[in-house]
Amino acid sequence: MTMDIDPTNGVLSNAVGFCLYPKPWEHPNTLMVVEAGINRLCFADVKKENKLLIVNKKEQDGSNSFNDKIFIQCIFATQIHDLTLSIDSTLFDFLILVNQQFGFSPEWIEYFDKKSNEKISITDEEDWKIAKYSYIKTKKGLDDETSEALKIFLTQ
Repeated sequence: MTMDIDPTNGVLSNAVGFCLYPKPWEHPNTLMVVEAGINRLCFADVKKENKLLIVNKKEQDGSNSFNDKIFIQCIFATQIHDLTLSIDSTLFDFLILVNQQFGFSPEWIEYFDKKSNEKISITDEEDWKIAKYSYIKTKKGLDDETSEALKIFLTQ
């Protein structure tokens, strides 16, 4: 189903974020379809407009290239937030951004590897580089209309 009009009549036009809380009886497949649709909508719009999704309201590295960015989906126990980082950012840069945006330093970090279909822990800079490489490989396999985020699971 495609909509050409805003079903909220502009109520969300100035929103910078929102949280969805599913009811316990919602089928997991329904939740996955909604998540995929939101990701496609958010990141496809950013790519089409050639704008960067900057969460701290300022340019982080002066780059205007869509391909120089990593779109990260930070997944917490009850919430999901999207962040954008430079492709050459370090694990330390990511941790600083998480601390600035969410006010805590995660105790445990994992990413979802599509190739192995598993969560893999990130404990040091080498793990971070592998996660970014996995993201880059996945991104290269997608067409221009498809976007994919690096899924990072954070535990407080």
